[in-house]
Order: sequence, then structure tokens, then C-alpha cells
Amino acid sequence: MTILDDPAGLDDPAGLDDPVEVPAGAAAEVWREPRDAADLADLAYVADLAYVADVVGESGPALLPPLPPVPLRPLLAAALTSVSTALVIGGIFDSWACRLLGVFAALAGIAGVALSLRTRRPALMQITVLVGIGVLASLTLVGAPGGPSHLPSVVNAAFTAGRLLHPPIPFDAGWRPVIFAVLAVIGYGAGWIGAGLDRPLLGTIVPLPLVLLASFTQPPNGQLLVAIFIFMPLLAALGVLFSASGVGGEKLDLAFELRRASKAAVFAVPALGLLVLFNSASFLFPAPAFNPDNKPQKPHAVPLSSEVDRVLFSVDVPPGFGGPWRTGVLDVYDKGTFELPAQTASRLLPIPKDGVLDAGRAAAASLHVKITTVALGNSPILPTVPTQARLVLPPGAPSDLRLDSRTGVMRVTAGRAPTGFTYEIDLPPYPDSDQLLAATPTPKTSAPADDFAAPSAMPPGVQRVLRDAPPSGWARLDYVRHQLLDHITASGAGAPAPMTASRVEDMLDGSRKGTPFEIVAAQVLLARWAGFAARIGYGFNGFHIENGQDVIRPNNAAQWLEVDFDRYGWVPLLDKPPRADTSLDNPKQPDKDVVASDQVAVELFLPLGLPRPVPLFELVRARLLQALPFVLILLALQLTAPIVVRALRRRRREQWGRAMGPRGRIAVAYAEWRDLATDLNVGDPFATPIEYLANVEVDHDHTELAWLVSRAMYGDLAADPSEADAAAAEELSLSLQRRLRAGQPTQIRVLAALSQASMRKPYTDEVPNMGLPAPGAAVARRRATIAGELARRRRRRRLRREVRDRRLGFLPPLFRHSAGGPSAGGHSAGGRSAGGPSAGGHSGGGR
Repeated sequence: MTILDDPAGLDDPAGLDDPVEVPAGAAAEVWREPRDAADLADLAYVADLAYVADVVGESGPALLPPLPPVPLRPLLAAALTSVSTALVIGGIFDSWACRLLGVFAALAGIAGVALSLRTRRPALMQITVLVGIGVLASLTLVGAPGGPSHLPSVVNAAFTAGRLLHPPIPFDAGWRPVIFAVLAVIGYGAGWIGAGLDRPLLGTIVPLPLVLLASFTQPPNGQLLVAIFIFMPLLAALGVLFSASGVGGEKLDLAFELRRASKAAVFAVPALGLLVLFNSASFLFPAPAFNPDNKPQKPHAVPLSSEVDRVLFSVDVPPGFGGPWRTGVLDVYDKGTFELPAQTASRLLPIPKDGVLDAGRAAAASLHVKITTVALGNSPILPTVPTQARLVLPPGAPSDLRLDSRTGVMRVTAGRAPTGFTYEIDLPPYPDSDQLLAATPTPKTSAPADDFAAPSAMPPGVQRVLRDAPPSGWARLDYVRHQLLDHITASGAGAPAPMTASRVEDMLDGSRKGTPFEIVAAQVLLARWAGFAARIGYGFNGFHIENGQDVIRPNNAAQWLEVDFDRYGWVPLLDKPPRADTSLDNPKQPDKDVVASDQVAVELFLPLGLPRPVPLFELVRARLLQALPFVLILLALQLTAPIVVRALRRRRREQWGRAMGPRGRIAVAYAEWRDLATDLNVGDPFATPIEYLANVEVDHDHTELAWLVSRAMYGDLAADPSEADAAAAEELSLSLQRRLRAGQPTQIRVLAALSQASMRKPYTDEVPNMGLPAPGAAVARRRATIAGELARRRRRRRLRREVRDRRLGFLPPLFRHSAGGPSAGGHSAGGRSAGGPSAGGHSGGGR
């Protein structure tokens, strides 16, 4: 037996859609000679039932039509480029954990597209997928300090580190939700454009701008890997996309495609070799024409109020030693401003295995200092001591620790300085006044020119001080410094500020006031004018004693004068020494006469190292600004495209009208007038020419044109309108268009010029039309297909009901008369006949 099944109870309260048994083999016996009227009715039923079975299948119609299959090729191509984006972005952090998280996020976005295409409510599913992406992104913080509840603060901390540090950036917990959300949205957008909007090529290239942007911020050791991550997935995506069909749209065999893919893989091997060759030749990542590493930078002040009060590092020092702890210097003087020296890779030297930095001072080293980092923050710099002679590193020291040969700063080349890292410094005692009196300042021939740079025009006050000072040596420097220190009053914040010759004159003989930074900067200029190599050192001075431990906090920030002496190196001068009778060793607590700064002199936690000192956000902003003109051009082209298309449409219509004769010219003239009215949103776009007269103000030309068009299209002039009629219609149409535009406000005219209303819904399809592709056309076509399939299903259900009605005795009049005519014997007011399919049964209300 064959069962035609239909969902019971759906618009069938009387049970007409109950399963009906069909005799086996009935489909083969569609027609034969009937034995009697009842047999004739059964044959008619079986024939109709066989037809229904052939149309809808033996399983019967479903409640809703099946959805179209999900296009896998556009999704696969979008997935490949989205995964490429994830791999390249992971290179910024040099983290495979970031790469794997990004790949998972991109694939999750593609899976969301597949779910959206497999539902009958795509808009609801899209909202659900986007909400799910947000939830999953926040869940990536599970296990991180603070967890998902501290999402804003954790993300902000990660962004701050990314702004300050140079790639590879540490993959902090705050980057997880950002990476997941961005790549999931990128994957979903690329997949939806490719599969949902039926624009596979556009969907494939959607992630590429982000790929190119991320490729600019890769560490040097990851550039080859990034090139592979960009090239190979893109090649595979294009192969998947353009192997979808053969010539003429013929579907290719899977085995053939696999063979072709294997051949392409063979050719990809030499391509990969060329990629490696180009990378080694700096072809793909050429050296920049301008390297910002080679340009000095101005320091940026960081108020202590913006820094979290915490222990930065702890020290174990001998009695009487309190620093200073140097983290950088300002030795470039340019246009009245002290700047950070240029950062170049050649100056970052590996620390010797024996740790000896200066053999002469190492032999006299008697002070032993131990430093342990605690919470230096987003800084690659580890504090050191200006006159260090030997660095002793533990066995597990980072391999990328380097020492700047110019500034004496120790740092890691990438990422943050390690936390909980302990290292030791040996140094000789600071020279006392007697030793400095015997010391020889470093001559100009042995020091960089930057260490002696100063304004060429010395003010009178400086000339007086230098004229009265001793001729040379420490005595001269000490005299010059005290001419300033003995009379200056510290006032104001200690932020870096320009220091000009006139400002030094004012501090000597004018207001005699200055900020802590200005006091140090003025000392440097006075020392350089006196013939000494001098610079500003910054970092921390002194320490706090907490729980028996010497610790340094942000409020220990300070800046000081450093002067270069033979045999001693850069000697820090912090306090106020009596002339020629002072020791430069600092006590545990800073001297009362030392002026402390209430601001960090420079951005202490700003990395100044390799390979570029440009923060990530500035580089991204620069790339965005570079791309902005192209984006604006594309936007302008998009906005002005309707103007161009409308002009091309007008030209095509005019050519068509001339080819069709006067009647075609009249039709084109009136279509142009009505399409302009549609763009201006004036009147009913579906009204006839005569009806449209009531939609606008009364106008003689409009009335004449409407009647001329009506007569030429379906009136007395339809057979043979003249050329004069066509010329009159064109003149009237142009006049009406010009006056209609002039009567509208400027903003309405601009919107009408940019409108696509007349392209999407022209007044008539009988003349040539042109239009821009609608982004939602594929979705509309898919919805129309589903609606058509639903209508066909409804028709099939109605056919089945009619077949079953016949099987239950509701025969057409032809069959009833053939069986002997209607009888008054059995009568039913409606529904089924009590006697079944009998010749005497009659239904008064059946279907």
C-alpha cells in the first residue's frame, strides 16, 4: 500500500486530510474502461491521486518548502581570507594563542552565516548571532584578573599597553574579547556578503583591508610568516571561488576539481620559494625611506596623579647609597628644547657574558646593588645606575636584554620588562670633591656633538658668570652651577618645557624662579657653555622603607644633571654640594635641599626602542588617514553614480526613440518627465498622463503634453504622429523638467540628483532603463523563491483535498448525472454524505 501523508489538523477540522490508502499498482492503472459509474468515479480518483503523487512525491507535501542549499564555496572562500586575517593579526602579538583564538572567531562568524541561511527568519538569526558573538567575546575573559565583569578596564589596560609598546605587543587578557569580536564580525560580514547577498568575490576581499593594515605592524622576525599567511589563503580562496563551474555553467566533477587542486598545489611550492626569496631581498617589506628611529623625540610629561601608586621595583643597597636609578637621558638640544636621543639598532649591544661594562671602573667597583623588578608597567626599560661598571644577570635572564651604548639604559627589545627579575650592579663609589678636582672633563673631540650643543648667543648674565668662574675643571663647573642654585627658587610643576638662552638669563638675573625641570635644564646649558659634556638624566632618586625593604614608587621620580668625566663616566649631580667640599654619595632619603618634581619628567613607561618608536595607535591612525582620501573618493563615486547612470539612460533612450520614430520620441520625452517627478517625489508615479494632471499645479504646457502623449500612444495620432509632434513633446518635457526643478528647495533638488527611485521603479518599462545593482537583490530573489514555493505547495494541498473529496463521494456533476441523476432519497446539509460514494447520495453543501 502507498500512503500519501499530510499533517493532520492544519485547516482540516473535519479530518479531510487523514491518510488515504491507495491500492498498489494504481499509478500504473491510470485509465481503463469502467465497469459501472462507481468504478468510473474510483478510476477518476486514482488518476488524480497518481497525478498528485507524481507532482509532490509519495511522502506528500511538507508544511513549508525546503530552503535552498547553503552555498558552500562563497563561505569557504570567505573563511580562508578571514582565517588569513586572524593569522596576520596574531603576528602583531607574536602569539599562537592569539592566532588560534582569531581563527576560531573567524570560523564562528562563518558558522553564524550558515545558520542565518538555514532559517526562515534570517533577520532574527542575524541579531542572535551578533549577540552571541558579544557574549562569547566577554566569556574569553573567564580566568583573567577581574573576569568579564571588568571588561572595560581590562580592555583599556590592554589598549594602553598597545599604544606604548612596540610589536610584538604582549597578548594581554584585554585583547581577547577585542580580537574575538573583530574577527567574528569580519568573518560573519564576509560570509554574508559572499553567500547571503550572492557577491562571493566581494565577500572574499572584505577582510583584505584589515590584513594589509595589520601587515604594517609586524615585528621583523615575523614578516616572512605574514607573507605566507596572506598569500597562501588568498590563493586558495580564489581557487575555490573560480572553480565553481566549468564553461557555460556546467558543474565540474569533484574528482576533476581535486586533480586540478593537486596540480595547483604543486605550482604553489615554487611560488612559496619565490616568496621566501623576495622576503630575504626586502622586496615585500622594503626598508622605509624615512625611519623615525633616527629622529630625536620630545619628552612627554606624565603627572603622578595619572599613575597608580605602586611599588615599581625594590633595591638592596649598601648603607649611604640611594641612587639615582636611571631610566633615560635627554641629551639632544634642538631649537630651545631638550629631546630624547634617536633610537637606532646599532646602539643596542648584547650584555657581555662576564657582565663587565668598563674594565677600569670594574676593577675599582666596591658597591654592590641588587635590583628586583615588581611592577614597572608598560615599559621595556629596566633601571640602572649611571656609573655602573658590571652587570650580573641570573641564568634565566631574557635573551633579548640589551644595553644602549649611548644612554647606558638596559632594556628588552620587545614587550615589557620582566616582572620579578633580579639582577645585580657593581660600581665604584661616586667621586668626592677632591677626586673631581683632579678629574679631567671629557674633551669635545671624544664626546658626541649633542653633549655640547647650546645656544650660540650667550646672554650677558651667562657671560658674566663664565668670566668670573675659574678657568677649568670641577671648580669651574661647581662655580657656574652654584651661581644658579644659590639664588633660584623652585616653583611650578616639573614638566619638560623649552629652555632658551633668554630663560636662563631670567633665572640668573631676572625672576630667579623656575620649575624643577627648568633648574636642571639650565644647569645643563651652563655646563655646556662652560665647556663640559652634560645632559639631563631622569628616572628615580632615593627609596621608601616599607616592611624592612627599600622600594621605589612613582613619587620617587626625579631628573638631574649628568656630567662626563674621564675615568668616572657620567657622574650624576643631584644635591646642593658646598663648593669643592662635598661627597656626591646620597643618603637613604633625598637631601632636604634637593627639589623633587611633582611630575614624572618624561613618559617613563614609554618605550623608546626598536625597530620604530611610533606607537601602534599612531601608525594605525596614519594608515587610516592615508586611506581616507580613497574612501572619500569611493563614497563620492557611489553618491554621484546615479547622476552618471541617469545621463547614460537618457542618451540610450534618445537613441532608442530616434530609431522608433516620432512615437518613440514622444514616449521617451514623457518618461523623462515622469521619472524626474518620481525622483522629486512629486505626485503618483502610477497615474496615467491625464490622471497626473490633478497631482500637480495647473499648467498649460503640462496639459498640452499630457493630451499629446495620450493621443500619440492610444488616440487618433497613434497611427502616424509627425516629427513636429515629437519635437513639441521634447520641448514641452524639457520645459516642465526645468520649471519643476526650479520650484523645489535646494536640498530636495540635491536629494533628487542622488536618488535611485526612478531607476528602481521607472515610470514605464517600454523604453530602455538602466539602474545600479541593489545590495539586497539576492535576498529579495530568495524571498520571492520561497514565496513562490509556498504558493505551489498550497495549490498542491488543495488538489489533494479535491482528490480525497472525490474518493469520499463528492463527484462532479458529470459523474453524478452519469450515475442516474440526483435523487431525493438521501440528502445531507453539508460535509460527508451518510451513504458514502453512492449514486443516490447528494450533498447540498459539499465542496
